[in-house]
Amino acid sequence: MNCIKCHGATAVIDSRLTEHNTVVRRRHFCRLCSHKFTTYEHQELKGRAKRLKMLEDAVKLISNTKDDAFNQTLSAKIANDVLYKLFQMNQVKL
Repeated sequence: MNCIKCHGATAVIDSRLTEHNTVVRRRHFCRLCSHKFTTYEHQELKGRAKRLKMLEDAVKLISNTKDDAFNQTLSAKIANDVLYKLFQMNQVKL
């Protein structure tokens, strides 16, 4: 990758996964002007990782609410939505 400031050659000095392992954060260092900058590379979730992310999001949504009656209604709706999405992805047979 080229430097965003002088367009010289850069080196990656740090690389790590963030946000549920869907974004790669890379720190770059320009060898010419010593400028440092960060890039974020988004990766599309596929297959099992996508299904797990859907379930994690559903659990977080339920756990963030206080009302029990609301939780029961929401839980049923989310379970229905998750099953429907899995059915659409041909992961569940009815």
